[in-house]
Amino acid sequence: MYESFRLSANDNQRGVRNRLVSDADDSIFLSRGFMARMTSLTPEEKKFLDDAVAEAERATGKKLNLPTRHIVLNRARVQIQAARYAAKKQLERDDERQESEYSWSKPQPFRR
Repeated sequence: MYESFRLSANDNQRGVRNRLVSDADDSIFLSRGFMARMTSLTPEEKKFLDDAVAEAERATGKKLNLPTRHIVLNRARVQIQAARYAAKKQLERDDERQESEYSWSKPQPFRR
């Protein structure tokens, strides 16, 4: 469901920041109000955030400092928001398809 986050061992803080900003097309989220604080996370999304931090620590070989940890978490949150947006659009397309295929007609009443 979520794209894996990878951080190479030789990335410095500035390089990570530049790469993360360039990887995500945040203009979609900024223009549509998606950058608001996420108040509720599912257990699956919490695990994804933890896994992103653990994977970045494993890639660097040491515990992340606070700015780098924030960069990793922000990038993971953007991925969660993108997945939520995609799921919402998928449901809308499914509803539209169902509405176009289904034609309502009044049911025939039961006669004795």
